[in-house]
Amino acid sequence: TASFLQVGGANGSNGTGMVLLTGGLLTLHNATNSTGYSTLIGLDGGSGVFNHSGGTHVTDNLNLGGLGTNALGHSGVYNMSNGATLQVLGEEDIGHDGSGAFVQTGGAHTVGNGTASGTLSIGNFGGGAASFNISGGSLTVGSVIYVGGNGPGTYNQSGGSVRVTYAFG
Repeated sequence: TASFLQVGGANGSNGTGMVLLTGGLLTLHNATNSTGYSTLIGLDGGSGVFNHSGGTHVTDNLNLGGLGTNALGHSGVYNMSNGATLQVLGEEDIGHDGSGAFVQTGGAHTVGNGTASGTLSIGNFGGGAASFNISGGSLTVGSVIYVGGNGPGTYNQSGGSVRVTYAFG
């Protein structure tokens, strides 16, 4: 267990990074960085890719292509396939300040902790282009999916199953 994972970019470095998760358990809780995000992919001028084809990734929250002083120059991509399991306990932000993409062709993806929490935001923060593409596997969101709130966002579904469990009322 670690508190956070940062892939690609730091302090305007324009760095690149890649994570390959093919098995086992990666748990990230209680971020000790200034952002509060436990998993940050592509930030502050850099680019990052997280390839997840097996095993389990549990994180308090996930940010793809977000945060930083070089907002227009960073991007984050999360590729999920096969028997992978992703559990985001709180927020999942795609394209926060930079561009972000989530591509799911398989696996079980949950945003929220089983209660009326868990928000999936796609282009909700005025950054670069953001997209969520699902063609296989399952997605369960505990609260709401926002698409293009303050920036360009795209949601594409050509397969798989998607369920939003919180009902307003």
